[in-house]
Amino acid sequence: MKKFILLLAVPLVMAFSAADSSNSLCEGFMPVQKGITIEYKDYNAKDKLTGSQITTVKDLSEADGILTVTLHAIIKDEKDKLVSEDDFIFTCQNGEIKIDMQAMMNNQMANGMEDMEVTISQTNLIYPATLSEGQSLPDGQMTMTVSSSGMQIMQMIIDVVNRKVEKQETITTEAGSFPCYKLTQTTKSDMGMMKMETTSADWMSMGVGVVRSEQYNKNGELESYRLLTKITR
Repeated sequence: MKKFILLLAVPLVMAFSAADSSNSLCEGFMPVQKGITIEYKDYNAKDKLTGSQITTVKDLSEADGILTVTLHAIIKDEKDKLVSEDDFIFTCQNGEIKIDMQAMMNNQMANGMEDMEVTISQTNLIYPATLSEGQSLPDGQMTMTVSSSGMQIMQMIIDVVNRKVEKQETITTEAGSFPCYKLTQTTKSDMGMMKMETTSADWMSMGVGVVRSEQYNKNGELESYRLLTKITR
């Protein structure tokens, strides 16, 4: 479950200004330049390095005025050992980003269910082309039911709610200083006997993306954070 929640955040930590022939379709907060790469480092609440992520825009395709962007993400642990390597997609039209929550399932999870019957219903996570203080964003939801021989084995429900644009701030990391909008949200996970609720905050900068991201426990205490460390165009 922890890894799945982590992967839900992957598309939120990538955004670049358009520098491609398709930029008229997507001038919002997500990457639209093929080959562009961003790097992040993850830390726990005591500032200890826990891992890193490198994400590259792998492919762009356009159909009926909709731009589909494929991202390739490499996640490593604190010792620089590979944890996972997966592709993710999002679509963009007139700057509005739509993220398919189902597409954020990693290959390891999918491979573990290849002999089972999996039914998924979901709504997209949506990011508008522009942000403003006090703005509310639509919720996202995914329900996955796993069965074998007609018998339900597991059902997992993930709700991303209370998505708000809080305020504007300037955030500085080793990659530079960036004017940002602070976005907050709550993620609720329900697997029957196992329930979890976390809150998070992302500082997003137009033309750069998420510069800083923080995860909090149910008591509002900081559990971990992620920092932008490098952009390669």
